[in-house]
Amino acid sequence: MSRENLEPEVETKFDVPLETDESGFILAVANVFATNGWRLSRTNTEVPLQFQYYDTLELLLYSKGETIRRVSGLPESSGPKGTYRYDFKLGPINDRLERNHWSDQEYTPQEILDKVAEGCSYQLLIPSALANTKHLKMYFERRGTTIESTHDLFKVQDGTPFKELELELKTGSVHDLKEISEQVSTVLGLRRIIIQKYNRVIEGMPRYAEAVRKYGR
Repeated sequence: MSRENLEPEVETKFDVPLETDESGFILAVANVFATNGWRLSRTNTEVPLQFQYYDTLELLLYSKGETIRRVSGLPESSGPKGTYRYDFKLGPINDRLERNHWSDQEYTPQEILDKVAEGCSYQLLIPSALANTKHLKMYFERRGTTIESTHDLFKVQDGTPFKELELELKTGSVHDLKEISEQVSTVLGLRRIIIQKYNRVIEGMPRYAEAVRKYGR
């Protein structure tokens, strides 16, 4: 499909063991940034959200590493943007593109195709997975670069829970993101991952085991 109207998403992702203490982990991440000369500019202590994922009957989005989802429960600070955020993502993590669409309306699957994933070849979407999530965010700045650090906690309905740390470049230098990512990995002993959240969601749901084997995941 055309990549028009899609924005690059530049990030590094790490798996976080489920038993990790959240408050201690957040402090440890902040300490790594501080040690390397980064300033904590602001925090969002806890943001609970709900992610409704969509796919075809054959899980074609999963097979291609793409994501279509509706995010609800957004804080009031989202303001005029809307009650719901619809996300469309495609491409591998090192070349990831995304489109965000805000609305006060809860779209039907067909409306999502028309308004959010315009240009896709998919004919029919159905709800494929649901996750209740919590996101602990911190923003760090150094020499004109801003990085968003997010500790994600996913509780998947009828699936396996998981935790991740995402370091996303908001503005500035990709080199700085790579540098601090290496420090976080080394100091905290975290394993870098290149799998998308939607893939983890699907692969943790027993009812999709056959499809996961089919696509060789």
